[in-house]
Amino acid sequence: MLNVKHKRIKNALLSLLTSVLFIMSVSLGTIFYPKHVSADSFTHSGILYSQADFDRAKQQVTAGVSPWIDAWNAGKLTSYASSSYTPSPVAAPARWGGHPDLNSGNTQMFNDAEAALVQAIIWKVSSNSTEANNARLKAEQILDAWSSTVNTAVGGDEKQLLAGLNGYKFAAAADIMKSDTAWNNAGKFTAIKNMLLNYFLPSLRDYLTTHYNSDGDYGSYPYYYRGNQDIAPMVTIMAIGVLCDDLTIYIEAVNHFKNGNHNGRVTYYLFPTTDSNLAQSEESGRDQPHAQLGLGLLATMAQISYVQKSGDSTFEDLYEYSNRLILKGTEYAAKYNSGGTVPFTPIYTVDWRNEPVVSASGRGKLRPIYDMVWNHYHYVKGLADSASTDPVYNTRSLIASFEPESVSTDHQPFTTLLYTRTPIISGEIYSLMNPVSGKMLDVASGGTANGTNVQLWQDAAGNNQRFTIIDNGDGTYRLIGLQSGKALDVNGAGTAEGTNVQIWTYSGSANQKWKITANSDSSFKLIDSNSGKVLDVSGNSTANGTNVQILTDNGGAAQKWKLIRGGIISGGTYKLLNPNSGKVLDLSNGSTADGTAVQIAEDATGSNQQWTITRNEDGTYKIIGVSSGKALEVFGGSTDDGTKVSIWPYSGGANQKWKIIMNTDGTYKLIDSNSNRILNVIGNGTSAGTSVEILLNNGLSGQKWKLVKQ
Repeated sequence: MLNVKHKRIKNALLSLLTSVLFIMSVSLGTIFYPKHVSADSFTHSGILYSQADFDRAKQQVTAGVSPWIDAWNAGKLTSYASSSYTPSPVAAPARWGGHPDLNSGNTQMFNDAEAALVQAIIWKVSSNSTEANNARLKAEQILDAWSSTVNTAVGGDEKQLLAGLNGYKFAAAADIMKSDTAWNNAGKFTAIKNMLLNYFLPSLRDYLTTHYNSDGDYGSYPYYYRGNQDIAPMVTIMAIGVLCDDLTIYIEAVNHFKNGNHNGRVTYYLFPTTDSNLAQSEESGRDQPHAQLGLGLLATMAQISYVQKSGDSTFEDLYEYSNRLILKGTEYAAKYNSGGTVPFTPIYTVDWRNEPVVSASGRGKLRPIYDMVWNHYHYVKGLADSASTDPVYNTRSLIASFEPESVSTDHQPFTTLLYTRTPIISGEIYSLMNPVSGKMLDVASGGTANGTNVQLWQDAAGNNQRFTIIDNGDGTYRLIGLQSGKALDVNGAGTAEGTNVQIWTYSGSANQKWKITANSDSSFKLIDSNSGKVLDVSGNSTANGTNVQILTDNGGAAQKWKLIRGGIISGGTYKLLNPNSGKVLDLSNGSTADGTAVQIAEDATGSNQQWTITRNEDGTYKIIGVSSGKALEVFGGSTDDGTKVSIWPYSGGANQKWKIIMNTDGTYKLIDSNSNRILNVIGNGTSAGTSVEILLNNGLSGQKWKLVKQ
């Protein structure tokens, strides 16, 4: 790690004052941090990974599915996965950037921390009992070796990197291994916690507090160090907090992430550019490996926070912080390292080095940081990635040529294996569209009785065309009709060609369990686990009312289905996101007065950006502002192009009723039923405050909206 120093000059006085106050608080024996969670303890859902991550990886590896199996095989080829791996602990670990000849255990710790986590993961994922047991023993051997040997706080003038880049891996490995009751009961889990608390945490705190008093002549030494050197200790402090069930330590890390007096603070490390989808790194002008290092560590903190929030909703999801700044930083790095052009603001360092352009040094030398971010924002958060203007486009494009991600001792291992999600998110609502016809899987006439037929029908946006897809945990899924509450079912558990498909009360039988596998064209086939036959549109017809059946897999168009996440849930609350601008439909100045105009604005947390969408009996929708309780309407009932859109008490007028139609790219257009014109961002604008109007349908990006369920 090169030790290039940096600061933002404007922060000098603030930096000095904050550091003095912080040091005073430490000298008094108390550190105060604002509380970011309301929980009293952790639910222990994991540190980096949840049990669901391990279950999914194990299932996909056992089935030999790419990219999981590719990542698994690649990771097991590394020396860290060897059953004969031998740890090399030292009593007084130290790293010296200026004098590497003084290093003590630097290489050994990097290798052993990586190996401990690799072996722990193999134990959780392998279906081979011998392999899994060997990995368990090896992970415990490595952890025990270090916890029984280290007796001195991590030292050196780069202790923040030695302890920071490795401590969270030791913590994550120990968190996995604690479920081995014998190891835990023998006091080994307590020993590794004590090592991290007594010999890692003090060194990390000391660095973040003092930054070695470096370059004090400038009066702002926290900014002398590049951001990755601050973020590394932040990650490990956060992980120690979770491992040791200490909210104070965890919140300490979150406070550094959000408010830290150093370049590792997320809003100092990443900052907006002229492209609203991209955020430049504080190290983008230095070189690309360091910029990716810092970015990946911030994303790791976000992942830790997300795992905690998954177990307890009072935790904050740092993936969402500052308008999804981590996503924008990842998009910037992905675009530039894939050969794209990015905007850049010059960086000036504390020793007056000038970084006037984005650095080409190390360009294209990719770090294993992208899979975790892409899978989270695309599959967990539902953000689009197919068009160049989509918020996760560059990250997905890079991954397409980079999977599986490699193992790097600066980062966590097995990222592709553990973070790659299946396209189906268990418990989410989907509509199933047959691509050749553009029509939907439909429960006939909205019926709810056992035996009601399932057919093909044009998109009517009804709940009889929506299914909750639930992972059964055995490689199959059940599809539960949103309107009926009943399962997609093969009639009578039949296995013959052409057996009818219907709905029936879920019983867990094989004819109600479906394997969902991807085709090469991004469509899916649904395989009845009882017969092995595929959900099929009879006769390859495109007509409304065409029956749906099971048939031997022939790869034809009648057996392909697009899974469209979400649809519209009548009575659900949404944000309306314009993908072109990345901004959401918003009430001007947050007003709730009659006639208040609507506009686009940066995505925030206010209820003035939330809308309850309810289906009317005629198939249109009313869209009611959560903050105002008033309806989205075309002002004055006008039918003219350019008429502004505002809010008004709902009266059932045609200018307050909207048809909501899905576009082929998964976005929606909102059609005023009075004028038959489209909700449109004026001039396809992207600036906050741009007004919204009605305009004839032109198919342009100003008329496309994502419905983001709240």
